[in-house]
Amino acid sequence: MKQQGFFQVLFILVVLTSCGQLTNTIYVPSMMHMATDLAVNPISIQAVMAMYLISYGFSQLIYGPLSDQYGRRPLMLIGLLIFILGSVIASVAGSFALLLFGSFMQGMGTGVGGVMSRTVMRDNYSGLQLQRANSYINIAFVFSPLIAPLLGSFFENTWGWQASFQFLCVVGIFAWLLVYFRFNETHKHVGKTRISALASYKYVLSYPQFNAFTVILVAAISGIALFEATAGILFSKVMGFDPNMISILFILPIPGYLLGTWLAGRLANNYALEVIIGFGVVAMILGSLSMLIAGLAGYINIIAVLVPITFLLLGAGLIFPTATSAALEPMANNAGVAGAILGSIQNLGAGLVALVSSSIPMQSQVPMASIMCVLTLLIVMIYRLQLFPAARRVASG
Repeated sequence: MKQQGFFQVLFILVVLTSCGQLTNTIYVPSMMHMATDLAVNPISIQAVMAMYLISYGFSQLIYGPLSDQYGRRPLMLIGLLIFILGSVIASVAGSFALLLFGSFMQGMGTGVGGVMSRTVMRDNYSGLQLQRANSYINIAFVFSPLIAPLLGSFFENTWGWQASFQFLCVVGIFAWLLVYFRFNETHKHVGKTRISALASYKYVLSYPQFNAFTVILVAAISGIALFEATAGILFSKVMGFDPNMISILFILPIPGYLLGTWLAGRLANNYALEVIIGFGVVAMILGSLSMLIAGLAGYINIIAVLVPITFLLLGAGLIFPTATSAALEPMANNAGVAGAILGSIQNLGAGLVALVSSSIPMQSQVPMASIMCVLTLLIVMIYRLQLFPAARRVASG
């Protein structure tokens, strides 16, 4: 089994991850036009994202144990083929139902990326190297869906919203070719006798701190998914911005996440993982509360939305690579299942939050901020009850 270089594997995983993350928001600037063409309420278009996230999360429960049994590479190739098929269906969809089905297929395919982005690096690395790898990969997790609307705006203005899905099909083909020709299997136990998938899931879920890290990741990614699902409607319907401006507004908070990810890597040399997560929790509290207060006070403007989101992304940047590394570290022999649990629960939770938000009238940022406050409160509770005692012991020496 030939060992590959760190950055070669990293590049393949970033492309694989970006397939799924671009799909999540590339059509955000086109939501109003999609609703018009498909004769549905603009709020209903959010269900496209929800359908994608739910299938993206559920499919990871399948890919995880299968990749532990049969290897990472064949599952990556199969998943990408399903994604390409879903992208083709969505690109020719003439009805809302067919668009939802295409989005569902896309999620079923890219779920493999959600698992492998966490699993492949754990096959090869641990400790600070694993933290470093997760920091890089998590940039793609959030950077791709936030920059995707810029591409979507270009396709919308040039060829129409269907072109975004055609572009995703091309990206999927590129990723498939990259895996086929440049990726070597990283799983060291392919073909060997292993415990059943059910027993493996039971084993992984028996770790209380793994569960605590997972819930924190779910709440954090759900907050970002909520912004991705509702901000397009808020910016267009409530604030009246055109697709070009909406795509730019999605990019502006990105530096917050990049800073958080950079800090997570730097702080790991001197602080326990639980302490770094605590810094992220504080940033998310500031972001969610400030957005809610501004909304209740009647401040419905760009600053009142983007500044809090930047703090939320800063907190997410600190939390994502740190909590992911902490959860996967003791799971070397069950990395596929552990990665599947992390990815599936995160995205199922995010999909359900997006689905709930699609039924709430959007007249200001208050509904979005209220849900974000609930998610942040959940993070605070888990951190306080499960992780804070450990962090306090480490800090006291």
